Amino acid sequence: MSDPKRAVLLIDGVHKPDNTINGVEQLAQLHGFRPVRMVWIGGTEKMKDPQSFKEEFKKAFGVEVIMEGDPDTGSADPVAGLHAALEPRDIDLVVQLSGSPQVNRRLMNRFASVAVGYGAAYMAGGTVFAEAASRLEASIPSEGLYATDKRVGKTTFGIYIAALMSGLRQIDTPWSAVTMTHSRGGPPEPPVLAIYNNPRDGKDPSQMSLEELYSRRFQPEFLERLLAFGLHGASDVYEDAMILSEYLNAHEASGREVPKMYMVGCRRAGAGYFHEFAVSNVELGVEAANRSGGDFILHEGSGGEHPPVRVDGTITLVPSDTDQELLLDFPGLDTTDLIIMAHCQPETANNATMEAVERIIDERNSRAPIVRTFFEPEVMGDPEEIASVVKGKRAAYFTTAPQSVEKRLAGALASGYELKSVLVSFSLTRDQLMRAEMDEMMAAKNAPEVFLIEIKARGVEGARYIQEKYGTPVFYVNNVPRQVNKKGARMPDNSQMDELIVRALNSSVERFNQRKGADFQLCKL
Repeated sequence: MSDPKRAVLLIDGVHKPDNTINGVEQLAQLHGFRPVRMVWIGGTEKMKDPQSFKEEFKKAFGVEVIMEGDPDTGSADPVAGLHAALEPRDIDLVVQLSGSPQVNRRLMNRFASVAVGYGAAYMAGGTVFAEAASRLEASIPSEGLYATDKRVGKTTFGIYIAALMSGLRQIDTPWSAVTMTHSRGGPPEPPVLAIYNNPRDGKDPSQMSLEELYSRRFQPEFLERLLAFGLHGASDVYEDAMILSEYLNAHEASGREVPKMYMVGCRRAGAGYFHEFAVSNVELGVEAANRSGGDFILHEGSGGEHPPVRVDGTITLVPSDTDQELLLDFPGLDTTDLIIMAHCQPETANNATMEAVERIIDERNSRAPIVRTFFEPEVMGDPEEIASVVKGKRAAYFTTAPQSVEKRLAGALASGYELKSVLVSFSLTRDQLMRAEMDEMMAAKNAPEVFLIEIKARGVEGARYIQEKYGTPVFYVNNVPRQVNKKGARMPDNSQMDELIVRALNSSVERFNQRKGADFQLCKL
């Protein structure tokens, strides 16, 4: 017989305590739970006084009653009380044993969102809100990098945070990152890419097996080789692997020790009420991550959804021009450790709009810092080789970015790489249109002399098309996040954001250590 579920009970002072006690006993027997904590969510008319009220439940169940607000006046803060009860992250079930006027449908949805954010189910009468979750747990700490929508920069930030986790930036961290991607075009069987290896055996990528591709630094040529195996070259796992490999090359060239870094590529389909994947091979991915040799998992979400697995903490990406009504009950915002707002440029949203987004988030989670950012393009490869090919040339840039930032992106590329001109296309998500635009560009009098293509959507297929049909040089492009201030000006560096990210990661390690009795290292700041 399995152990009873650990439960938090939401109770009020409108019911007589003996009635509530009897109700708890009946529900516990019916649903197989034991009370661990109780939360008073309002009402005083059948409460003699707060202290005696607490003592009755202490005597009956040996548990404390959390009272947030002012019970002497009957003013309760039930959401704060629920947060306090769930903060240890040791609860399986939240049971509501209260009714109107203490609760309503809006508040019950909020309770459900908070409970699920901490990994618990929420039960109110005959209704149970629960997120589908794998029973398989990671044997190392894990962080969720999730977002409220698609095209918010999860892959960009996944790459950035994985590099930060593994000490490739300005902070000396003690971790080896295992990045787990979850994409709609991911491989059927989750591969493990050991991208820290650098065998230097001179093998031709066109002759490599999949095993050989996966066991070394990931080169741009590998993306096209994957097409021969029927794999989607622009899948997140390969994009991450290629860009992180470039960062590892630069790190190694500087004479520093190369950290072990791994990639695990999962696939998913559909989503549930709380935005968890309906179908995925994430359990196979977690098993692979447990075996990989890394010591910290970073889960990249997919679109506005996330894998159905337990994580020790989350960082959430929110676009500056988001549907603000969506944020009122979007799952996970109540419990996330850090909010990163993306696309914080005037072409996307003005300051008043961004402040309104921040207010909504702060009302739901005042503990989570909010950082504003935008993205700048970065051409991938050896800087000297890039300069020798692109300097003074006419370039075509294919991107999935919104058209509103066309001038900003073109200007950043032109000034950063001394290009003569930059023609921007937004057709990367539509294969036939992309090829037609490429043909049209190459037929023009001032045809592009170099193509710069994001590793997104049909990017790899587009790169192969240009090279095979026209022989024009192609470089892949990454997006790099830059922290901006409240006035929209780029800050001198990302040091403030980096520290906030590491603090969130440290919190996840602490929770894992407490839950598992482990001693994984924290990063000293």
